[in-house]
Amino acid sequence: MKRIPAVMIFLLLVLYGKAENPPSDKDKAVACIKRWEGWHRGKMPYIGYGHRYPNLDIILTLYCK
Repeated sequence: MKRIPAVMIFLLLVLYGKAENPPSDKDKAVACIKRWEGWHRGKMPYIGYGHRYPNLDIILTLYCK
């Protein structure tokens, strides 16, 4: 008789722990980008996550044509 309430309490605690919503795919992607995009070398002109300054020679070549 004492086992039934103990089992019920255990099941309630387990189910309560799994009631959280898992992070969405978007949240996972943002966390991944924020973690790994900062691992660039210092000589590269990165200004943000996945962005960098464009090459000036290419811009001038396209602009002058």
